[in-house]
Amino acid sequence: MRNLFLLLLLANLLLLAWQRWIVPPAVVDPMALRGTEAEPQLELLARKAMVPAPGPAEQAGEMVCVRLGPFEEAGGAKQAADDLQQQDMLVEIESSTGEVWVGHWVQIPGFADWAAARQALRKLAAVGLTDAYIVSAEPGYKISLGVFRGREGADRVAAAADAEGFEVMIADRFRQDSELWLAIEHRPGSGPRLSDIATDPDRILRFEPSQCLPRDGQS
Repeated sequence: MRNLFLLLLLANLLLLAWQRWIVPPAVVDPMALRGTEAEPQLELLARKAMVPAPGPAEQAGEMVCVRLGPFEEAGGAKQAADDLQQQDMLVEIESSTGEVWVGHWVQIPGFADWAAARQALRKLAAVGLTDAYIVSAEPGYKISLGVFRGREGADRVAAAADAEGFEVMIADRFRQDSELWLAIEHRPGSGPRLSDIATDPDRILRFEPSQCLPRDGQS
């Protein structure tokens, strides 16, 4: 019996050794791929997929056109145009008529009659807000506390009126006037930035897409 047990044990050991060292494994160890070129290749493909495809204008090398403005003064528009022309952009100054931003208008609305607005005006003058005046606003009246180019000044006056119990409103003030815009033509990927333009920090400027006009030799 003991000899039979030893024979079976020896047979099992021989079978295990055959499977372990002689017969090739049916499944490749996935860790064996480490250190080969497979991993860098996968990483390169993933990065390439994250790059957006160029648009039609960039593929064709066409110029891109935008408008920058509005400018109130010719001097400011000329300075901005010079800054952009130094960056190899084609710039032209255009004039148009429209709503021109004046500033931040601080006001107290909601007075039903003149007497109530007049009483509030005296209360504001008592705390140093002497530039306030009454404005007709159908229906009723409102008090204007001033128009400010900078937001800091507008907030300061609004806080003083709010401390006296008034409900203050700040709104953009516009007027109808002529304004100047810059028509800018640049190469794809090299568009203008406001940080590259010397302009009034309180001035609100915006970019708008524009149609490129045909030049000499173009149809």
